[in-house]
Amino acid sequence: MAKLDRLLAHRRARAAFYGHLLSSLEEFDLPPSPKQAPGHTYQSYVIRLRSGDRAQRNRIMEHLADQGIETRPGTHAVHRLGYYVQKYGLKSEQFPNAARSEDATITLPLFPGMSEADQERVGAALRESLTGRR
Repeated sequence: MAKLDRLLAHRRARAAFYGHLLSSLEEFDLPPSPKQAPGHTYQSYVIRLRSGDRAQRNRIMEHLADQGIETRPGTHAVHRLGYYVQKYGLKSEQFPNAARSEDATITLPLFPGMSEADQERVGAALRESLTGRR
């Protein structure tokens, strides 16, 4: 159990540091801090564009990829997946919050052994993706 506790403590520390690094970026909503959500395990660190769309999200993700930083969309809107569209005839506009979540979220890297320097690199690339240089 001690190993699991250390792993969770590391993830929470990395989440807290992301919060510190990214708190000045008004373009994003961040997950709650470890102090705000003490039971959160931070299996993922997902940020959400406050405004913008899938194209902007993809540009940001592409910029990070060009810097060697892997990201993923933060979630998928299940009603947009082929199976559900075909079986139930669901339309994107039926679930606008789910669609918006899919279009505007990015999962940032968070892994065992990640250092503050790794996160600073992610933060710098994220800032560059928004305004060129910031």
